[in-house]
Amino acid sequence: MQNGPAPDDILAFIRSSCGKVPDVAGRADLFAALALDGDRAEAFMQAFAAEFGVDLTGYEPAYHSQTKGRAWRLGWPIPVPHQFGVRIPIALSHLVAAAQSGAWAMRYPNLTPRPSHDWLNAVLVLGGLPLVVAGLVFLIRLV
Repeated sequence: MQNGPAPDDILAFIRSSCGKVPDVAGRADLFAALALDGDRAEAFMQAFAAEFGVDLTGYEPAYHSQTKGRAWRLGWPIPVPHQFGVRIPIALSHLVAAAQSGAWAMRYPNLTPRPSHDWLNAVLVLGGLPLVVAGLVFLIRLV
């Protein structure tokens, strides 16, 4: 017999906070199934912790979702690589275990954050934009 919330309790919380319940395959990677990233993922985890009394002291959001706003970085349409080069999915079983124990127990690898290469996007935009404009001017003059 288990102590604390059951998977159905966690799914009811997900339904109330996100408006939908992931299918069986989506329960292995909740953030992807629910399209949670950045601030939305952080708000979801804070609401989860408050609802089930979970201490998120050991929780490392950079391993699970992007923290930068996508539209405000220089290479916006191209997705930002994850900070550590990997993304660890959060499964329903992780949330159930945390709700039952009252603490986030996932152990994380000791990785070094990837260096940002956003400066390359500025170089490409500033160098490529004049070439695109010159090409358009050339095509307009041909016609």
